[in-house]
Amino acid sequence: MSYIKIKNEYFRTPEFIKFYKSSKSLVYYFLLMSIIRKSNISKNNNNGSNFIYKNYFLNRKLVCYYSQKNIAHYLSMSQPSVSRNISKLKKDGFIKLLYRYTDYGKIQYYQLGTWEGIIDDPSYTERLWLDDKFIKLAVENRHKNNKIKNPDLLDFTNVFNILNDEHMNYNKLKAEWIRIQ
Repeated sequence: MSYIKIKNEYFRTPEFIKFYKSSKSLVYYFLLMSIIRKSNISKNNNNGSNFIYKNYFLNRKLVCYYSQKNIAHYLSMSQPSVSRNISKLKKDGFIKLLYRYTDYGKIQYYQLGTWEGIIDDPSYTERLWLDDKFIKLAVENRHKNNKIKNPDLLDFTNVFNILNDEHMNYNKLKAEWIRIQ
């Protein structure tokens, strides 16, 4: 039997559950599944996947492309609904819109985050902007619940690094939390 390994404590927060139940999460996770991380096409071919791989992925950007019409088709949504959800995702800071101008018009790409390390190596990690927002909210909520009086003393960068470590469990996070107070 297999199970889903939950790597971030924020999955249990009310803010994330509300997001997850929304239609914009369907659009977000469709885009997330569509990120171009490899290209098996010949180097001379300039198709969409190869273009994204060469110009974005190799520059440490997590980018995908689908037309809003195709997203609507795959998710059984209307195109205006997909457009509204993409606007909400952009406003929330979960995605960034990138544009490529061609002889045939403007192509819109979606960037969901960045990556670090070496491709196909254990040092490879992805940083999704959605994770950043919900990790920050989870830490702030935990911070509020612990009634710490000066939230400016908290270094969020340190906490982000801890939470992004796949092998970090809650007890190690709690120990680090106590240490940085």
